[in-house]
Amino acid sequence: MINRRTFVATTTGGLVTLAARAGAQDARPSARIGWLSPLSASTSAHIQETLRERLQSLGRVEGRNLSIELRYAEGDATRLPELAKELVRLKVDLIVAGSTPPRSPPKPRRRRSRSSW
Repeated sequence: MINRRTFVATTTGGLVTLAARAGAQDARPSARIGWLSPLSASTSAHIQETLRERLQSLGRVEGRNLSIELRYAEGDATRLPELAKELVRLKVDLIVAGSTPPRSPPKPRRRRSRSSW
């Protein structure tokens, strides 16, 4: 399972590549990003805000030279394939897909000591 930091770092890395590919000119073509989440909009809002802030620091501003197509499965994983197809039909430049967080933190493994008699 992927944790939030890894997800945000990986996403940001992909977006840095997208921004670098577009060049450092002011008249950048608009980039379209597809956001696919198994969660709800309210649950993933903080991750989206971090993404927008990082993109803005790279010169990508939503509404100016960036559009983000948001799709949420609202906790129903069976909806994900259709939502992904929809983003592909929209011909977005990049699809950012998340995963659900683990239900509980992993339990530490206990070491069993064998006693010899």
